Amino acid sequence: MSTRHLHLTRRGAVYYFRARLPRTLAHVLGQPMLAVSLRTKEAAPARRMTRRCSAALDRLEAQLLNAPSKFPLSKLQLRLVLETIFNRIIGEGEARRDADPTGYARYAEGDRDYDEPDLPGDRNSWTSEHWNAWMEWCAREDERPDAMAARWEGLAHGNITSDVRPMLDNALTAHGLNLTPADPQYEVLARDATRVAAQAYRIEAERWNGSYGVRQELPSFVAQKYPLDSALLRTWTTRLNQDEAVFLSRTIDEVARDFARFRQEHGISPKTKADDDLARRYFVDLVGNRQIQELTPEDGQKFASQLLRVPRDYGKGLYRRMTPRQAIALADRLEQEIAAADSDQQLIAVESHRLTAAEARRKVERMRKKTANKHLTFFTSLWRSPLVPRSLRVMNPFEGTLYKKRLIDTETARRGTRVPFTQDELKTLFASTIWNSCRRPFHEESAHQKRLTPWKYWCPLIALFSGLRREEVARLRKDDFDISNGVWLLRIQATYDRRLKSGLLPVSWTSS
Repeated sequence: MSTRHLHLTRRGAVYYFRARLPRTLAHVLGQPMLAVSLRTKEAAPARRMTRRCSAALDRLEAQLLNAPSKFPLSKLQLRLVLETIFNRIIGEGEARRDADPTGYARYAEGDRDYDEPDLPGDRNSWTSEHWNAWMEWCAREDERPDAMAARWEGLAHGNITSDVRPMLDNALTAHGLNLTPADPQYEVLARDATRVAAQAYRIEAERWNGSYGVRQELPSFVAQKYPLDSALLRTWTTRLNQDEAVFLSRTIDEVARDFARFRQEHGISPKTKADDDLARRYFVDLVGNRQIQELTPEDGQKFASQLLRVPRDYGKGLYRRMTPRQAIALADRLEQEIAAADSDQQLIAVESHRLTAAEARRKVERMRKKTANKHLTFFTSLWRSPLVPRSLRVMNPFEGTLYKKRLIDTETARRGTRVPFTQDELKTLFASTIWNSCRRPFHEESAHQKRLTPWKYWCPLIALFSGLRREEVARLRKDDFDISNGVWLLRIQATYDRRLKSGLLPVSWTSS
């Protein structure tokens, strides 16, 4: 039966789903292609999974195309618009008083008509200059602080928004926000802006009378309707500029994705890239995809504590294709089954697996503090990066979440360090038929059926005599092996996907 499919490819023996993403998805994901291992060597399951992947991409594209073109403005953004209107009115009043200190002093003393023009008593004798002066004075009378306060108080009581709309449009433009009068949210904001303007002009009237009180601030309804409860903003409510407001209105998932791309542009290894993505997914699942303005130090502490509940084998075996919370729930259930088991050899049925109690005990081991620090460091580094406005870096919700070294050392001492193989264990390993069968020459057809490959023969030997880690052994290339003065050497070289951890290592064995 044919195994060909439009998006089905094979690398070695493993099948992959590979497809060019539609423009909409490519823009969202930041990549033109999607290549995912199907983790199978069988053709029939690979074709079924490929069809499901193709259908899932089509559904996702349709959801994006049908998504709203814009989203409601956040409460933080709306509050900043109202504060801009309020501060503008107060600022203009202060500028007028500074520009006319004499008039301000006379007005404060009760001389409301200090700037009235000197006109003849008989209006029939007025010239055009007299009438122009009188009309200018009447216009100034309408703009007197007490008259403006009374006028805007009436507009607020009548919910009349026509006068405030020019100020509202200017404030929206200043913050780079797109809200049209056709949007229902605009009318609600305009009514609130009228009430804010009425309060500002009332304060202006008091200040022109020489009264500067402590209660001259935004109306109380603003804090109730547009709350800023986050600890990040309690001292920043009136000090945010446009960049800070935009940053605080974004979600942690968006910012974490941008930071991961920023680190990739500055050269990180593929493993670090995978760790960054895993840290982001851990936070979104364990804490939630919060807006930055909603993050608190309690969220950072919750993330640190929840990480220690994630199974060490997350993403593998029992926990494959699970979310972190699902993996935690399964591990908790396994612990209950283990506690109820009569012996280490009692079988425990979980999902589609059957394990002994001893095997299950190893599966429920949780993430260690040292590993948790790796994921926490991603977010503490994010807050120190250029992506975060400098003025907001002091409000790091992940500050102090890293586990101290003494706690890590105590945990390591309690759980124990890695124990080396004994001589008997090594003899058993290197005497096994499976290991010896991987050495060439061997019967190709028989080797393919038993999945025997030469690297399975050489990797244990290299690890035994060199002391390299598994990942370092698996990444070795032909040009990493060299000979000098008759001695075989293993040269570990830094590449784009491998960091340099050691230089020239002598190897005390030959390939004979």
